Amino acid sequence: MHASRLIAVLMLISAMGTALFAQDAAQTANPVKTGVFFFDSGDDMFYLEKGRNRSEMASVIETLKANMEDLKAGKVYIAVKSYIPMDRPGAAKIAGTRAKRVKSALIMEAGANEDMFRTKVLDGTDSNFIDVVVLNLPVTPETEIGDAPVEVNLTPVEEVEENCEETEPAPVADEAEIQKIKEEADALVAQACKEAGQAKAEAERVKAEAALQVAEAREEAEIYKLQVAEYEAMAAKENRFAENHYNLALRANLLRWATLTPDLGLEWRICPSVGIGFNATYTHWSWDKWNKHYDIWEIRPEVRWYLGQDKNFYVGAMFHTGEYNYKISWLGYKGKLIGGGALIGYQLRMTDALSMDFGLGLGASHATYDKYWYNRPERKNVYEGRNIVENVWGVTHLGVTLVWKMF
Repeated sequence: MHASRLIAVLMLISAMGTALFAQDAAQTANPVKTGVFFFDSGDDMFYLEKGRNRSEMASVIETLKANMEDLKAGKVYIAVKSYIPMDRPGAAKIAGTRAKRVKSALIMEAGANEDMFRTKVLDGTDSNFIDVVVLNLPVTPETEIGDAPVEVNLTPVEEVEENCEETEPAPVADEAEIQKIKEEADALVAQACKEAGQAKAEAERVKAEAALQVAEAREEAEIYKLQVAEYEAMAAKENRFAENHYNLALRANLLRWATLTPDLGLEWRICPSVGIGFNATYTHWSWDKWNKHYDIWEIRPEVRWYLGQDKNFYVGAMFHTGEYNYKISWLGYKGKLIGGGALIGYQLRMTDALSMDFGLGLGASHATYDKYWYNRPERKNVYEGRNIVENVWGVTHLGVTLVWKMF
């Protein structure tokens, strides 16, 4: 009996020794890598440039890639533990977000997937090991480092790794613990799906707003095109006007010159639509030993309003006054006249400097004159009537005028 008990104890010790030796051999063959990533207090953003986060990430990625086949096969996994004092407001949510951000970095940088991670949120209130996320890999239930925070100096990462390696292996999780982990994983997946749905809805909203902004931009572009077209039309109009426009022009009524009555005038365009003109006529002819006369002087001021797109058509008002003495038959007329009326006309551009002005004046003239004949033997005028007054309605001006644009 004693012999059989002794044999059984020896066999049990031998079996335990064999298991421990196998576990130590496994740990020696696949050492557990510990990565420690630091966060600012109260902040869930993951900054690679903070402390030694970048070098830690590079080291973890190297170990992850070395164990990628076992991770994909499910033989090992990555333990993610987020430490934060639980007495802070929203501590669990902040810690969970930190863990997700570290995992996301490994998924993007090293090609990991969500099935490779086992995540826990732990209370770091009683330790200086706070505001950190610790990664252990490759990990099996037999090799996972326990959940208790480790007393470390937050600056040297090597001490964190050393203390983590010296921690006692955690006991194998039972069925309830596995179920709890699965439920936590399912909750994380559900949360991720919810956030993905919210992100999709936000993306759709942004897309709709972008489409609306594009439509508004196209509408504004069409309005701008119309404004540009209007501006170009106005510029073309101004260019056409500039070709015809003048500030000061010399004028000569060719109809007057054709009757041997010299006529000259000036016109000043005070603005594109308004011009002020002044014409003067003078002639003095006599023949048949002073028995025949053709003497006239007249001045005619006027104001014009130029109309139309090219400012060629015009209307206006005119005034004229002068004296005359003409005797081209046996009876002569000598007197004064004054009058005025409306003016209408059109200017035809011929060259850059010359235009032809066709004008017509309609109104009234008031004349006071003497009617006489010349008594040749006595060499004096014999008056048939003195101070005869006559008012005439009709054409007061007729002109075919050559306009020379001076400047």
